[in-house]
Amino acid sequence: MRGKTVGMVLVLLAFAVAAAAPPAPRPQPHVYSGASPRRRPPPKSLANKTVVIQPLGRRLSRADVQTVAKAIRVFYGVKVKVLKRRPLPRAAYYKPRRRWRAEKLLDHLARVAPKSAYRVLGLTASDISTTKGKIYDWGIMGLATLDGRVCVISRFRC
Repeated sequence: MRGKTVGMVLVLLAFAVAAAAPPAPRPQPHVYSGASPRRRPPPKSLANKTVVIQPLGRRLSRADVQTVAKAIRVFYGVKVKVLKRRPLPRAAYYKPRRRWRAEKLLDHLARVAPKSAYRVLGLTASDISTTKGKIYDWGIMGLATLDGRVCVISRFRC
């Protein structure tokens, strides 16, 4: 289950980081030499950036938060700061389906996150949703703002 959580976090954060990173140079054609490919170091532009993780709600374990923090730190080469756990905001609760509205969680995260944060990642184990077409309450795994600065991910569907 943790592998899926980490995988989803990496996918969403990859979109957010890619939006701000300079374009990668085009790879040159080469002949396979049989050597194993080496992982590229993260772009220098990310070296001094800080990703803030905001745990939301009581159901998410400390181990899950630390696993995600370590994965982001190692994979992207950024600083990671885990904030003190906060309760899910009451204004985001959708009582008819017992879910939390993701767009309201994004607004909440944008308000409470440090302004110095490069990216803000809200993590929860509760069910979250958003509107999809004519469906007001569509269950999702995660949602991010268009600029990619703030996102929220739920372990509920993993």
